[in-house]
Parts: sequence; structure tokens; C-alpha cells
Amino acid sequence: MRVLLAALVICSASSARADFSDLYANALDVPLNKAPKAGRSSVVLIPVQVDFGTFQPVDIERLRAFFETTDEMSFRRYFEIASGNRYHPSVTVAPLVEYAGCPASLHGSGCSLVRGNPAALAQDMDFVRDVFRRAHEEGKVDFGRFDVNGAGGAPDGVVDGAMIVINVPDSGVAIPIQYVNSGSNLAGGTGGALVLDGVKIPYVAIGGAGVKGDLEYPVLRQFGALLGLADLSYDHPSGGDRWPAWQGLHFSMMGDWDQTDHIALPDAESRRALGWQLHEVVSGTQTLTLLPAGAGGISVKLGMISQSRREYFLAEVRGPAAGVDTGIVDSRGAPTWGLALYHVDWSKGPKGGTGEWPGRMLFCLDCDPYHPFVQNLESDGAFALVTHGGVADDAVLFEGGAISSIPGAQPLTESNRYLATNWYDGSESGIAIRDVRVNADHSVTATFTAPAVADPCSDVVCGSMEQCADSGALAGNCVAVEVSIPDAGVLTPPVTTSSGCSSTGGAGVLAMLIAGLGLTAVKKR
Repeated sequence: MRVLLAALVICSASSARADFSDLYANALDVPLNKAPKAGRSSVVLIPVQVDFGTFQPVDIERLRAFFETTDEMSFRRYFEIASGNRYHPSVTVAPLVEYAGCPASLHGSGCSLVRGNPAALAQDMDFVRDVFRRAHEEGKVDFGRFDVNGAGGAPDGVVDGAMIVINVPDSGVAIPIQYVNSGSNLAGGTGGALVLDGVKIPYVAIGGAGVKGDLEYPVLRQFGALLGLADLSYDHPSGGDRWPAWQGLHFSMMGDWDQTDHIALPDAESRRALGWQLHEVVSGTQTLTLLPAGAGGISVKLGMISQSRREYFLAEVRGPAAGVDTGIVDSRGAPTWGLALYHVDWSKGPKGGTGEWPGRMLFCLDCDPYHPFVQNLESDGAFALVTHGGVADDAVLFEGGAISSIPGAQPLTESNRYLATNWYDGSESGIAIRDVRVNADHSVTATFTAPAVADPCSDVVCGSMEQCADSGALAGNCVAVEVSIPDAGVLTPPVTTSSGCSSTGGAGVLAMLIAGLGLTAVKKR
């Protein structure tokens, strides 16, 4: 029945249109609004050098070393780790586009892009259009080469991904070309996506120079927006900033990551929404041992969205692994590992309707630290991320102890601060974590409690050619429609401690599937 329903949804998908950067609030609008998030994609990177002032020249060999190789840590390797080996982008660095002096198409002060609102993005289109034109005409770039993947894994007439890096500091932005372009589309028409070599280019990620003049890291966040990842950082207003130390979500490339070579993974909610990380839905009480996320560890989902409430919690292990999350350190500056706990409320999350992206730009998802879309609960209970910022990661990660709801709590506000598993209206969630223990191999063992779950697929939206597994080891996860769902108990590791309705041990059922099956197909024995 779920396969039949998935097929019916696919048949109607052509009328479903939303926007990029919506964290898959609409999972069916690839390719015109989001780039493919799985499979083997071909991505073009256009380097731009502006010879103006003190801007550093573009180091082409450094770009090629990061974007065109599979070394650790390269662009491709990062996204393979982040996606659980589901997404494999191959990048080609195009010939350099060089401007002698500041081009007239850069409208911002100091020879920069204009950012911050939809009107600004429309101004940036003059620059974007000229860069693509010059790359095509002068660099002889064949954009038809960059359409090999789509929602069904085959060419779909839309570029798999396009990036521009420019040696102008603070120029990061993801531009929805098809929404803001009112000029030439480069194919003789006007408006909408650019068209070159018969391929549409409806979006582009632009990255500027980083804190050390590097071009490879800042563009990662903008490219993530093309894949559907929502921005969970906080852009401080120019005046009247109530929370000057607030940086947005911790432990996320799309949050308060400093855009250096200490590359953070996307947060657990972002990877769950894209189907990049398997999760286990807790029903009752379970004791689980989780590997670090960078090493393929699963997350734990606590609570389900209902008609009256759109909140739940996610837990995963964060700390350095496989070359990612290397910036996670304790108060002494040493690498640290622990359980990261996220409170998610989709009533504050991105909407799936067309034209919602300006609202996400003007009113960010994590602007309110007391009721954001996604929030980390801190292990020290001090709400330090709000009060002064820059706290050590071991004040956020749970390396021991327990957390549960507080009886009689009121809604979380600036004058009523607490950190617990209460829902945002103050009511008790019935969710608790206890007996947290960091093991010698950096895995974490903990006992999780959540209300009983009757249908793990009740709040799951899957994309084209996917179905939700309603039972077995992958219950609550989206899998390909042709995949057989393993029976409950298949590949179950030895039991450790348990209470309530079920238990697992070791690295967990789903972690074994990650290691043995590459996160794609699961067959019955």
C-alpha cells in the first residue's frame, strides 16, 4: 500500500513547487527548486578574480586540490560523509573569469555583492549572468556536461549544481535565479532560469573569500542551500540587536560554524530531513550505543509530530571523526565527544509552498533563541549560548548525567530560562535521557525514554521514488520503493541493558546497516 501511495504522489509531483533551502518541507520539487541530494552529480565551479584593492588573487591549484579530488578533506568527501555515502558530487573547476578592476555588475559598496533581501538578489543577477556568459563564451564551458543526475538518477534538463567563488570577502549567498532573474536568460529569452547548452541553471551558490582569504570553505554553506538545507545561523541586525552573542544553531554547517577548515557536519535535523542519516524511533525505553555522526552513527528520534504539536527531539553523537567536526573541543581546547540533543519545532520551520524563501531570508528560522526552529539543549543548563556565546563544546554535549522534563514549567522566555525536555509551551514531554556514558571508542551509550509510537511513519514525508518503512529495523526512515524492508529483529546485535518495550546494543541495528550496506538497499535474508 505504501508503494502504491508513493507512486500516486510521484504522478502528481509535477504540480508540486516550493523553493530551495526549505529543508525538504516539499520533497518533490527537484530539479527546478533544489539540486539532487543523492546519487552521482556533476557540478561546475566557476572561479572569479576581481583585481581590485587588496583582494587576494585566486589560487586555482588550491581550488582544484579541494574540489576536484577525493582526498580527505575534499568537497566530495565531505558531502559523502555528511550524506552517509548517499551523495557523490564530482566538481569541475572551470577556467578563471577575471575582471580588471571592479565590474559595474557588482552593485554593493566596496566592490561586493548585494545581500539581505530579494531585491538585492535581483541586483546580483547582472553579475551572475555575466559570469556564466563569460565562462561559456571565453572559457568554453559546456554546461550540458553538468546534467547527469536528477530526482530519478538520470539527466533531467537541469544542471546538477553550479557554484561561483569570488575573491571578494563576505560574498556568500545562494541565489534562486529562476525567481529573481528578470533579464536575459542567455538563450534569447527573458526571465527565469539561465539556459546554456540546452540545460537550465535555476540556482547558483556563491562563496566569497574566508577569514584567511581561502575560497573553498565559505561556499559549502551556500551549496548546502541548493540541496535544500535551511540556514540556521543568525544574521545580526545592524541596530537594536537584543542578543549580540547569539549565533544560531550549534554543531551545524548551516548554523554557527565559522566557515574555516574545521568543517562541521550539518545538524541531525538537516540530515534527517534529507534522508542523509538513518534514525531510530524510540517507543518506550531503549538503551542504545551510538557512534559519532562522522563515523556513520545514527540519530535517535524522541517524540512524533501530531495534529496538535509539531515538536520532537533528536539525539546523536558529535565529535571529531573522519576529518569532520574537528573544531569540537572542550574548555581546554582538546577534542571532545558527547551526545548532542536537538529540540525541533516545525511550527517554526520552513514552509513547503512556492514563494516562501523571501520570508526565510527576512525572518530567519533561528532568530528567536527562546523558540527557534532547531535548538541544542546544553549539558550545563546555563543557556550560555544565549547569554555570552563562545562556550566550549563540552558545555553543550552530554558526556554524562541525565535530562528530563521539569514539572510545572512555564513557556521558555528570556525571563524564564531553563533547559529540559519540556515542550515549548512548558508542558512535560515524557522524554528523558539518563545514564549517558562516553566510551573509549568515542561512542556514547545512553538510555532513552519517549512516549509509545503506534506508527513511526505518521509524520514522515518521503521524496520521489521513496517509501517510509513502517516496521522493522528501518521503521520511520525513507527508503527506495524497490527496497525490501527487513523484518524486525533481522541483523539485531547482542542485547545490552534494556527496559520497556525494546532494546538494542553495540553500534545498533541501523549502524550495522550503514557499515554493511552503504545506506542504500536493504534486503531480506
